[in-house]
Amino acid sequence: MGTAHAKSLDQQVFQLQLVMDQIRLARSMGDHVGVCVESRRANNLVLDLLPALQQQRPGLNHAALQDRILLGFDQC
Repeated sequence: MGTAHAKSLDQQVFQLQLVMDQIRLARSMGDHVGVCVESRRANNLVLDLLPALQQQRPGLNHAALQDRILLGFDQC
């Protein structure tokens, strides 16, 4: 059961990374609406993942991750 949960967490983290890539892409293209939309999506994902990340990945800098996501809100 723990392995299935870890795999699920890995998949969710990968999804978060994809959304963060979308933020970078939108920013590089000057798509302010896209940055805002994807930043909100990433923020929701990280908030959902945060308890599991803190428990299972304590070495990850959670604050820095959320700070990177919140930078997109300056365009909202």
